[in-house]
Order: sequence, then structure tokens, then C-alpha cells
Amino acid sequence: MSAGRSVVEVAKLKHALQVPAAATDLDFLADLAPADVSHLRRSIDAARHARQAGRFARLAGITRFLPVAVAAKAAEAALGPLVSARTASVMEPEEASRLAERISPEFLAELTGHLEPTRATAIVAGLPPQLLIEVGRRMLANGDHLTLGGFVGVMPADASVEVVRDASGLAILEIGVHAEDPAALDEVLSGLPDEALERVLTAAGEHERADEAVLLMGLLGLEARARLFELLPRLDRLHQRRLVRAVVRQAAWEHVLPVLSRISADALHHLVRLPEIADPDLLAGLVHDDG
Repeated sequence: MSAGRSVVEVAKLKHALQVPAAATDLDFLADLAPADVSHLRRSIDAARHARQAGRFARLAGITRFLPVAVAAKAAEAALGPLVSARTASVMEPEEASRLAERISPEFLAELTGHLEPTRATAIVAGLPPQLLIEVGRRMLANGDHLTLGGFVGVMPADASVEVVRDASGLAILEIGVHAEDPAALDEVLSGLPDEALERVLTAAGEHERADEAVLLMGLLGLEARARLFELLPRLDRLHQRRLVRAVVRQAAWEHVLPVLSRISADALHHLVRLPEIADPDLLAGLVHDDG
């Protein structure tokens, strides 16, 4: 499980450094513990912010002397999304929120990809929920799932639910795996209908992303995990078996065994009849480990 989490953290680091996801230069970092890769990413962000803060603070100071509409137009036409994001991160949150409300949702969707979520919390708190939803949906349409994952817990949960309610299962899976705040992710998934979560499990099976589905389960609390296992019988049998194989492959039993007492008898009986679970050697090993 930790190896998978490290791969996710390397993906976040690549995104922060604007390194193409397909590039392999940083992949060696996946051998580190997830917390170490996360710490590296945050240290790089802190160093970059400290080095550039003065420059962007001066730029932010100029905007105070401009009418909000003019400053918003200048951000879109002259500064671009990267510089605008860096400038927003050093502005007073109230000023940044007022400015954001005058900027087009299309530009905000681009700009958000360059924001460190922890630096945007107060800004997001000052924005209307409908604007957050519109920007989030544009990011979803752009395939910016990693950034959306970072903003789980920064955006209000009900706004996040509205962004992903009708999203593809693969999109929800990728957003969930990259979420920074497991408790907030739990809240978002609890607000989604069963059909949305079924799409997630189906996509994991169809696209051979079952390992990521297991990583997602590892981020969730018991109730959310139990809900996923209740949905397992609805899936195509091949997809069910791929998900269970991923659990076996990753030895992720610490995320599965506590759930078994919380799911219905029908779901439990269905699960234990799958060949991967019914394997005598596997069952003997689990009994031995438990003892």
C-alpha cells in the first residue's frame, strides 16, 4: 500500500514542478516513504514561495490602486494564470476573493492549477459556492483531476459534491486518490449517490485501475468503505474479481477485514464466494495472521 501512495505523491510533485506526468526523471522517488515525498513537495513550495514572495507582493500592491474590474482584466490579458496565481497567494484573502469574482471562470480554472491549495483556503472561503462549482466543473472538463483532488477539503464539501456528482467514475477515482484530506474526501463521497460510486468501481475494473481503487479505500473511513463493498455485487463479475485481486496483491486486509462486520449478509456471502477470497491458502494465511 505505501508503494502505491508514494507513486501518488510523486505525481503530485511532478504537477507542482510542472513536470509532464509521463516523464520518468522523478520516478526513483517512489522508493521513498509517502510522507517523505510529500515533505519534499511542501519544502520546495515553501522555498519557492519565500524566494518569490517579495516580487509578487509588489505586484499585488499595484492592484490595490486599480479598480477591481481593471485589475481583473489585467490579470487575464497581461499576467496569465501562473503569475496571477502566485500574486493571489500573497494578497489579502478578501482582496483576492473580490478580484476572483470579476475574473472569468475559464481563467480561474487555469489559474487554480498553479495554486497551492493550502495557500488558497482563505480565498476560497470568500467565494460564492456557485462560482466554485462552475470553476470546478471547468477543471473537471479539462481533466485537471489532480488539482481538484488537492482542493478536496479546501472547497466546501457540498460544492465538491456538485462538481463531481455526474462525473465519470475514472475522474472521481483520480480525484479521490489525489485528495489531501481523507476526512473531507469521506464527506464528499458520502454525499454522492450509489450510482456515482458504482461508476468508480466499474471504471477501476474496466480500465485496470483496481490498485488505485484499493488506495482510495485506504483513505476512507469504515462507513464509506462498507458502502463500496455493498456495491460490489452490482458489478460485472470480471470487475469484481479484478478489485479483489488488487486487495490480495497489495495485502490490503487491514482496510477490508474491519468492514466485513458492517456489510449486509448478502454482500458478505457474495464476497466470500469469489474464487480469490475462497482460496484455502489465503484463508489459512489470514487466520494465522489474525492469531
